[in-house]
Amino acid sequence: MSGRKSRPDTDKPTFNNKADTNSTYRSEALNKAKDANGIARAQSPKSTTYVPEICHGFPTGNKLRQYGYASQTGGSVTIRQDPATKYPDGGSQKPHFNAGPTGGKLYQHHYFEKTNKK
Repeated sequence: MSGRKSRPDTDKPTFNNKADTNSTYRSEALNKAKDANGIARAQSPKSTTYVPEICHGFPTGNKLRQYGYASQTGGSVTIRQDPATKYPDGGSQKPHFNAGPTGGKLYQHHYFEKTNKK
């Protein structure tokens, strides 16, 4: 091949695997969410909606961006961008994407540190 590295077969995740990932940038985290769910990296969402943010069981008044995709396996996948949060018990989460099958729980977490590469 001409300088490009192909991804080895062992790196191909199965549809809706529940492995969490960590990335420096938002775009990297979104690509990992797409890879984990059989979505081509260049594919644009078929829908973008805004859903209410629920924090500790209560609505915050903020809206979260949620993307709908068609996966290469024929299923429908939802990817939602969540902000960083701190929990009452002292725990916390970095900003991340939640991903999973549309209509189901979004168990995957694809964390990121920064929103852009500036």
